[in-house]
Amino acid sequence: MKKWVKNQATSTINTLKVLSLEMGIVLLAFISSFLLVVFLVRKVFVHEAGGLDDSIFEFFKGITTPGTTAVMEAFTELGGQYFLIPANLSIFAFAYFIRRDKWFAIKTLSVAISSLLVMFGLKLFFARPRPLDPLVNEVAGYS
Repeated sequence: MKKWVKNQATSTINTLKVLSLEMGIVLLAFISSFLLVVFLVRKVFVHEAGGLDDSIFEFFKGITTPGTTAVMEAFTELGGQYFLIPANLSIFAFAYFIRRDKWFAIKTLSVAISSLLVMFGLKLFFARPRPLDPLVNEVAGYS
């Protein structure tokens, strides 16, 4: 009995070490991302109100080609909800039903849901209209 308790305690301590390291990395990534967003929001909305956007658009107008446009449209599709939701559900189903790893499936689903909520929330919060002079073609919705 004493050996079993010692093994359980050691196992629990090792699990807490891994979780605390993982939580520390996640917390560091969150704080870094949050500070970057605060910096960019202040720069774009408070200080320059369009200067940064204009300089970025001017830079990309100089390097826009049909090839780069096709690559950027592919990346845009990969970051859109019509790709992300089925992809995340597929990863969840693979982890839960095929790998039988419930913990990984729960983490995957929670990251997927939270990232979609953040994406939609930021779009609603900022409600930035798309540029009047688009680089490629007209698109509805917020940028």
